Amino acid sequence: MANDEEEMMEQYSTMAHFQANLWVQETTGFDMAEYKDQRKEHPKQVNENYQPSTEICKPRLSEPSLIERSNAAPLKPEEPPLPPPFANRRLEQREPKLPKLSSGTIVKDESFVPEGANLVKCLSCNERLRVNVLATLVRCPNCLTVSPALSRV
Repeated sequence: MANDEEEMMEQYSTMAHFQANLWVQETTGFDMAEYKDQRKEHPKQVNENYQPSTEICKPRLSEPSLIERSNAAPLKPEEPPLPPPFANRRLEQREPKLPKLSSGTIVKDESFVPEGANLVKCLSCNERLRVNVLATLVRCPNCLTVSPALSRV
């Protein structure tokens, strides 16, 4: 049992390394497998005259007087652009919201059912109820029970 757990952990570790290598390759373009192959084919040639430097390298910065400033204001990072105003968001197409619970209207005559409505039978008192097509649940005004809107007459 412990051997199975070790094997599973080793597989997870291998998968994690593979995922990390893929991420590095996609974001930076560096391929570790290709790099290792190149190192095997061409091992580093050691320069016999090489001596490590004790000097600390510092980055070269431009002169402060050469940096152009407008009205000598301090430099600020650039702000990201603002999202579109809320008024524009209303114009986007949205899916219609489905009413979950709709109050039914008792119907005596089945002949008249307007467009966009269904006839549903109450599971408790067996009354016929008219309800919106998009409703999923119906509340009966007679017995106040909730029935699924799928129980059509």
